[in-house]
Amino acid sequence: MIHVVSLNSCIDRTLTCDGFAVDKVNLTRLIHEVPAGKGVNVARILSALGTPVMLHGFVGTDRLLDFERLLASEKIKCRLISIPGRTRINTTILDGERETHIREQGEPVPAAAISSLKEEIGRKTPAGEWWVFSGSLPPGYPADELCECIRILRKNGCYVAADTSGEALRVVVDNELDLIKPNRVELIKLLDCPDGTCDMSKRAQDAFVNSGKCSTVIFSDGSSGAYRIDRDSITHACTKDVGAIQLASALGAGDALLAGYLHVLSKGMPGAEALRHGVAVATASLGAAWAGELTGDYTSIDVQMNTCLGE
Repeated sequence: MIHVVSLNSCIDRTLTCDGFAVDKVNLTRLIHEVPAGKGVNVARILSALGTPVMLHGFVGTDRLLDFERLLASEKIKCRLISIPGRTRINTTILDGERETHIREQGEPVPAAAISSLKEEIGRKTPAGEWWVFSGSLPPGYPADELCECIRILRKNGCYVAADTSGEALRVVVDNELDLIKPNRVELIKLLDCPDGTCDMSKRAQDAFVNSGKCSTVIFSDGSSGAYRIDRDSITHACTKDVGAIQLASALGAGDALLAGYLHVLSKGMPGAEALRHGVAVATASLGAAWAGELTGDYTSIDVQMNTCLGE
């Protein structure tokens, strides 16, 4: 069982609009609406791959039933905590090849809901299970609370991964995590490398792994693939012919990478092999129109691997 904590759940809404423009009335058509958020995307991909998964976290009372119905239909166990108010909506407007993204801020999380999540995490969880904290922190949820949840799980012998951003990511890396998964932009900020010209892989190895802050770093680098960094090696994986993929949307590819990686790592496969699977799954997600979904057989995707600084 892999546990995923959706920190900032949302509804993904996609509209089409010919000739979309600001400062005018636009006629749109709704083509897709689905419960989402980074944690939800990770859980959906894990379940699609056949890994038992349970989703925790927060969702507004107005959409709790929508989340429960979707998760039940995809065989995902649900332990979401409802909070007062409406669930935030992330809107994508499609106009030919142009995309406009409108992102809402979520409702503040009450103190009672924060305590409920911590109690849920504090219940006896079998040692050796993975917990994934995914998404940005919602208003009212202090980064210190996230760190406390991580410490509880580590004390119980669980593996912990974090895929968050901003100040939350900067804070949680000091909690001896098993895995962090920033993207290139987030890693540049963490390493204080504003122009992105530094050797980020080696600097990340020194700053986070060799320092004892976390065991493994995986960072996604768009069409250039992904890197896995541990104490012994730096491994790069990239789809050999990414241009052959019929691209529908890159949204959620990083979530698919993490899900694919944990899917095989949790079954005992080596980290480098897990990275190969993760990149293949992320590539398969590019053909899906919506985040949290896959197209085609990811096992047939040819991923090129390169390892340096040891095997």
